[in-house]
Amino acid sequence: MKPDAYYANDRPEMLAFFPAAPGRVLDVGCGNGRFGAMLKDKLAGAEVWGVEPVAAAHAAAAVVLDQAVHGPFDATLGLPEAAFDTIVFNDSLEHFPDPAPPLALARRLLKADGRIISSIPNVRCWHHLKRFVVDAEWQYEDEGILDRTHLRFFTYKSIHDTFRSAGYRVQQLHGIGARWRGTKLALARALLPHAVQDLLYLQFAVVATKADEVGDGSAAAPRSFAP
Repeated sequence: MKPDAYYANDRPEMLAFFPAAPGRVLDVGCGNGRFGAMLKDKLAGAEVWGVEPVAAAHAAAAVVLDQAVHGPFDATLGLPEAAFDTIVFNDSLEHFPDPAPPLALARRLLKADGRIISSIPNVRCWHHLKRFVVDAEWQYEDEGILDRTHLRFFTYKSIHDTFRSAGYRVQQLHGIGARWRGTKLALARALLPHAVQDLLYLQFAVVATKADEVGDGSAAAPRSFAP
């Protein structure tokens, strides 16, 4: 169990990756529904469903979302197939033992022209690498990259490869949560080689659509780390 605040992140920075009218949205790991409620408030005609395994958070989500389902995200929930325009994994894919099954289920639940929008922690973020490489620390915490409930760890490249192998075409893959801001961030982008600019970001935002076949997504990751 986590503190109540753990399930209450509204994540306004993710709005930039949504279309103006996202249709029927499924928020996987919706917490107390705060993010979904924001979508309903900010985006035209958004109908938001949520899936949440923690009972107290689910009860709160049921009050503010159109529908909230209690349980782990798997086929036993009986969610309607080909029914969702948008499926959201905000900091939830890393909590699965293997990201392949939830991405496969999401592929069945999405409409043909649907999209997945996700935020995923970046294990190559420079402040984590410093602690690991320089300070020789790998200390699990209550939240963040080394959240003690994280079961998988991702890099920019492995995020792209994970979605591609699951049958998606990655349309956007951008850094969010930069540890530096403004001029300092712009200078770091200008000076650092492209291959290591992923170190600047705490997370990556992903927008992906269904490829024609599993493994048929674009072979190369998008070239820009910044939105």
